[in-house]
Amino acid sequence: MSELIAAIDGGGTHTTLIVADPTGEIVGVGRGGPINALFVPELEAIASVTQAAREATARVMGLPAADAPRDLPLRVVALYASAPGASPSIVSAGIADLISPGRLVVEGDAPAAFAAAFGGGCGVVVLAGTGSFAFGRASDGFAASTGGWGPLLGDEGGAYAIGLRALRSSVLAWDGRGPATSLCTRALAHFGASEPRDLTKAGLSREAVAGFARQVSAAAHGDGDEVAAGILREAGSELGLLGVHIARQLLPHHEGTLSVALAGGVAAAGPALLEAFAHEISSADPRFRQAEPLYPPVVGALLLAAGLAGTRMDEGALASVAGVVHNVYKQ
Repeated sequence: MSELIAAIDGGGTHTTLIVADPTGEIVGVGRGGPINALFVPELEAIASVTQAAREATARVMGLPAADAPRDLPLRVVALYASAPGASPSIVSAGIADLISPGRLVVEGDAPAAFAAAFGGGCGVVVLAGTGSFAFGRASDGFAASTGGWGPLLGDEGGAYAIGLRALRSSVLAWDGRGPATSLCTRALAHFGASEPRDLTKAGLSREAVAGFARQVSAAAHGDGDEVAAGILREAGSELGLLGVHIARQLLPHHEGTLSVALAGGVAAAGPALLEAFAHEISSADPRFRQAEPLYPPVVGALLLAAGLAGTRMDEGALASVAGVVHNVYKQ
C-alpha cells in the first residue's frame, strides 16, 4: 500500500477520522463521539478517538471494526487533528496501537475550517458546530478571530445554543407562558421522556442538547413551526454578526471584497437560518459577500495533513474526498 495520510475532525458532538492516499483517495473512515475535553471527561475523549481510529483502520484492512488489529498499527506519514479542547496526549492515547503517524499535529478547529473554506486564500469563516467562532485572514496576512467562549459565555448560534433555546421555548409553551410549538412533542421524543417534567431528569448533556438542534430544523421546515423558525433566524443573525465583526477588522488590511462563509453542521439547518445569516453579511457593508465554503472542515484537516507529508492534493482529489465525507455525515 502506498504511503498514507490521516486527518481527524473532532468537536463537542462527534469525531471523524479519515485515511487517504496521497492522491486523495479515501481508504478508511471512522466515527466516534465527542473529543472536546473541556466538556467531556478525558477518558471519553480518548475513547472517541479510539472508536474512530478502530473503524478507519479496519476499513483500510478490509476487516470488521471489532477486528482491527492493535498489535500491528497502521503506518501513516502524517496525521493532522483538528481537535478543539483535546491535547496531543489525548489524540496519541486514542490512536495508540492502531495508527502510527510519522508526524502528528494537534490544533484547534480554526486552521482546518479556514483551509477547507478558502483553500488557503483570504476571507472569513464562521464555524458553527456544537459551538461557534469566526476566523479570518486578509490579503496582507493579517488575521483575527472571535467567539469560541463555550456554552456558558458564548457559542452564539451553535447547535447547543439552538437546542437549549428550543427546550426553553418548549417549557414556556407547557407552562402557558409562550406560544404553542411542535417542539414540545419533539423534545419528549428526542430525550425519551414520557411527560415534560421528566426532562429535568433526562441528563441534558451538551451533546444531547446540541443534537436536538436537528429537531428544531425539522420543526421549522417540516412542521411550519414559527417558534422553531424564529430560533433559527436568531441563530443565523448571531452567526452573521460574528462574521461581520471579523470582516470589519480585516478591511483595513484587505484589497477587494471580503468573502464570509458559514461552515459546520449548523450550516445545514435550512433556509430560516441561512437567510438570516446572509442578510447580516449583505447589509453590513457592500464590500462583504456571502460565499459557500469550498469543502467541509474535515477536508481542510486532510489538506493540512497532506502539507505535513509534503504532498499536494489537486482540486479533483479534494472534491472526491468531500463527496465521500458528505455521505459519511449523512449516515
